[in-house]
Amino acid sequence: MEQSTPSTRIRIGRGIYFLFAAIFALFIIGQVFSAGMAIFVGAENWLKHTTLVHIFGFNILVLMLIAAFVGKLPRWGYGYVIGLAVLVFGMYFSANFTRVAPWVGALHPVLAMVLFIVSVSVVIDTWKLIMKK
Repeated sequence: MEQSTPSTRIRIGRGIYFLFAAIFALFIIGQVFSAGMAIFVGAENWLKHTTLVHIFGFNILVLMLIAAFVGKLPRWGYGYVIGLAVLVFGMYFSANFTRVAPWVGALHPVLAMVLFIVSVSVVIDTWKLIMKK
């Protein structure tokens, strides 16, 4: 049974979860920006776009999952991580399956919008949890 005031370990875990959630949301903004750079400035920027996803894509989500465990987050904390992971997988799928079904590539920017909305929701909901008295 959880006390009315979370333990130091729980507060730190939730703070780290929040930090990684914020970094992930900023990563999504960086991804949209680098895609825009590749489309409107020069194709050499695609390397930045793909490098960012390889560095941040699933790595931050694994760290968020660990922090959710340490911070004893409610089920929604784990659900968000799983949902974000499914969306990131969808991004990989939509970017790489276009040779078989070109229309799947059109889902890529739509999934990016959903990924951004969900990532901001994680930040907001985690902030509310941390600030709850």
